[in-house]
Formats: sequence, structure tokens, C-alpha cells
Amino acid sequence: MKALATPIRQAAASDREDLARLHIASIQGLCAGHYEAEALRAWTALLTPSVYDQALAEKLVLVAEQPGHGAVGLAILDPEAAEISALYVHPEAVGKGVGTALLEAMEQRAGAAGILTLTTRATLNARGFYAARGYLDVGPGHHRLPGGVRLPCVAMTKTLG
Repeated sequence: MKALATPIRQAAASDREDLARLHIASIQGLCAGHYEAEALRAWTALLTPSVYDQALAEKLVLVAEQPGHGAVGLAILDPEAAEISALYVHPEAVGKGVGTALLEAMEQRAGAAGILTLTTRATLNARGFYAARGYLDVGPGHHRLPGGVRLPCVAMTKTLG
């Protein structure tokens, strides 16, 4: 996939299936070398289209699209927690500026909402991506999944502006 302009828009309920497919493809394609197979299965099993209902209702959900390819990235900002709770790019779109475009869009919207500092719990494979864009390690963390599965992550923060 060539580097193309990356239109970003707010996601709608009609995007739920595309969001789930994209999210799963990203995890399976990009996180596999960093997490055990059991953890990946537990993680992706949660990602049904309905899992996005609450985020669509309560958070800012953005989708990145590329002409001819459809949805190639998604990002979720929880403005109340000042946290980027998700940022995933389709494996075929990695290195094409999609993740950076989504992150910049999230940061712009957060700043416009008066948020001064953003946090995220980055997957192990995404740590370098965030660090290259000014996010600082705060320390180790984890995401807790049903069934007692814990996904290690890296707590990171960035002061905006």
C-alpha cells in the first residue's frame, strides 16, 4: 500500500464491523511477536462489533481511511480520563503515516477540549511509536482481560502544546 493522504473522520455506528475487523487484524499482525498466543486469542475474542457501542456513545472514536482500501486505522480518546485508549493500524498500512495522522488528530482534539496531558497504556510493540512522537515512559502497566489474562503494556504520557 503506497503512502497516500489519510482522511480521518469520526466513526459512526455503521463502522462497527469494520472497526472490529481492523482491530483484530492489527493485533494479529502486529502484536503477535510481543504476546503469547493465549493472550492474543483472549484479546481478539472480545472484539465483536458491539464492543464499540459504548466507545461510540461516550468517547471520541476516529477512523482513518485510504482511497481504495477503506478503513486502515482507528483511534479512541477518552476525554474524561485524558487517555488514548486505542490506536490501531492495519498491518498493510504500517509505515504509511496512518498512525501518526490518527495520533495528531487525537492530540489536536484533546488540546481543543482543554486537555493538557494525554496518557496511554501502549502495547509493547507500540512503545517505540509513541516514544518517537514525544510520549514518555511512566512505567510498566497491564490491561486486564476476562478470565484473568493480563496483557503487559507501557504507561506513557505527553504534555500537549
